Amino acid sequence: MFSNYVEEQTHQLSQLFSAAHAATEGSYYSVILAGDMNHGPDIQERIVSQFPSVYDRVLASGWADSYIGLPVNESTAQCTFCFSNPLITPEPNRTLKGRIIDHVYVPNEDASRVKGTKRFYDEPIVFEGHSLYLSDHFGVQLEYTPPVFKMEYTDLVEDWKSSFGEWKQKFANLGQGC
Repeated sequence: MFSNYVEEQTHQLSQLFSAAHAATEGSYYSVILAGDMNHGPDIQERIVSQFPSVYDRVLASGWADSYIGLPVNESTAQCTFCFSNPLITPEPNRTLKGRIIDHVYVPNEDASRVKGTKRFYDEPIVFEGHSLYLSDHFGVQLEYTPPVFKMEYTDLVEDWKSSFGEWKQKFANLGQGC
């Protein structure tokens, strides 16, 4: 069906974005897409890209990468799939690069609601005397202020009046049956 992984991932993301848009169109809900996306940017000297054309297509489709920031903040971006993690490289080399393939995407129109992001669970824990990493990926944490409403106030009032009228009629009908 697909001639390569880039085509497959592009198709899958297109379906995901279409579903997210359809689920929220005309509503006051917002969507945040997060996870291991297996694609990411190239950031000189520190981050190795993985399927950058897919990453660029996501950004061109109206989504903001809240972890990296737009424009890309090259001085603070840290890998989420780091070659220095011993779960990836048996003998970690701290000079090796890593990838940013874990993302938290928000719609461009909601990007101003992002209050901060950071990498977390990036330090080993000590369990029964052994130093262990929780995963081969480090997490991305988002601080976000969700929209109260995306609908206009007048639309909400009209929706409320309509619903109230329907319920008022239902209660009136109940009284007639007694």
